[in-house]
Amino acid sequence: MIPEVFESLKTWVCKTIGEASVVPDAPGSAKEDRIVSLYLRKIENSPATASTLKMNRLQMRLTFLVTASSNSPHEANNDLVRLAFAAMTEKDMEADLTPPSTDEWKAFGVIPRPAFSLSVPLNFEVEKPEVKLVRKPLVIDSFTLSAANTPAGPD
Repeated sequence: MIPEVFESLKTWVCKTIGEASVVPDAPGSAKEDRIVSLYLRKIENSPATASTLKMNRLQMRLTFLVTASSNSPHEANNDLVRLAFAAMTEKDMEADLTPPSTDEWKAFGVIPRPAFSLSVPLNFEVEKPEVKLVRKPLVIDSFTLSAANTPAGPD
């Protein structure tokens, strides 16, 4: 499931900014090559389904930390801004421009740099059990409850 989402995002990145290496790695130190990192940062409930079954599917949100590097810092920054604007125009994508915390950058072992979070849906189709047709009318047996029908209690 996640590899398919990553491949779809990889295609979207290359369509948006042109030829680049798109990797699922955590942000690393700046490199000589033109690289876009899509690091899976969070898996969350989707407000659309809130982890309940609706219309034969479950949905969650995958949030990726998007960073870019290049031999030219201007090119890397431009790639990142173009991707953020493109994500804002996509129906199923959400771009959060809030930067990662200093502690998060320390955990990656790199100096802070421009980045944004990209959130996309992940759908899971669920096969619902077949609904059986009612072929006969409902029959309800009734009886009258009276003191004569009830068991005797302790006196």
